[in-house]
Amino acid sequence: MMEEYEKQIEINVSALINKFFVRFISNNKKPKNFYQYSAISSFKGVVENNNMWATHWAYLNDAKELKCGVEIVKKVFLEMERNKKDLKLKSQYFDILKSFVSYLNKDDAFDKTDVYILCFTEKKDQLSQWRGYGRGYNSIVVNYNPACLKIGEHSIGTPLMGKVIYDEDQQKKIMVAYLFRIYKMIDEIHKRFPKQKKAAEAVLFGDFMVGILTLSLFMKEKCWCEEKEWRVILNDGVSNSLDFKETNKGFVPYVKVPIFKEHAIKCIKDVRLPKSSDFTLRKKAIEMLWRNFCSKNGIKKDLVVNQSSISIVY
Repeated sequence: MMEEYEKQIEINVSALINKFFVRFISNNKKPKNFYQYSAISSFKGVVENNNMWATHWAYLNDAKELKCGVEIVKKVFLEMERNKKDLKLKSQYFDILKSFVSYLNKDDAFDKTDVYILCFTEKKDQLSQWRGYGRGYNSIVVNYNPACLKIGEHSIGTPLMGKVIYDEDQQKKIMVAYLFRIYKMIDEIHKRFPKQKKAAEAVLFGDFMVGILTLSLFMKEKCWCEEKEWRVILNDGVSNSLDFKETNKGFVPYVKVPIFKEHAIKCIKDVRLPKSSDFTLRKKAIEMLWRNFCSKNGIKKDLVVNQSSISIVY
């Protein structure tokens, strides 16, 4: 049975993450189109299974995805420490916060935190993304209608959708505000739960780490800004759909996300294939797959298949 202090801490930290998410990340106006670069086999899976696969954060293409946000936390914490007296921060509570932040130096700091990610972009035909996220000539860019995606309210346990932040000043603003609020919560739990303060600190630490991970996954270095990326993050209630796909790097954990309000077919606007000498044949196969599925399921909708304007050489 969960203790009262555990319930209160988890509720408060969840509310804090949600507040920061709404204030800094999800308030960007959504574009009319969300594009996703992937293998054509992934497109087939979306159409036939009516779900998308969210990848475990640790298995993203760039192994250093998390580094940007974590480094920002360390930077702003050092500034807090240098100005501790001027900020009137009590050593008793600040030292606890310091132990939380220090844990981020461990290589396995987030090993026990399972968060899954779906990635989209505003760019429909970009060379770097064809090469980075596609599968050579067996790639596809799918154009989804954001209005057809089933994104819940901004709360832990439902998908969190937001635009990736590339501006370092904005990243610092988010993380410094988060650290100050966690400091205040340390003060609060000591006063509210004096007999269970150590146990309460442990609960707060676990939730603190989830918050750092969640916010960090919406932060990338400025050099990636051309991608104009949007992300959907799931950090609870997804273990029932856990599965593994085989790649050249071994197994990659993922979860199946029923993210469409109706059927994926109705959410897909069009698709784009790489420019190639056999584009006509590739296009025909995609159209046959689409018509076959629609026919079997009584759905009437045509699919527009475009060709990339870029001469990609793999």
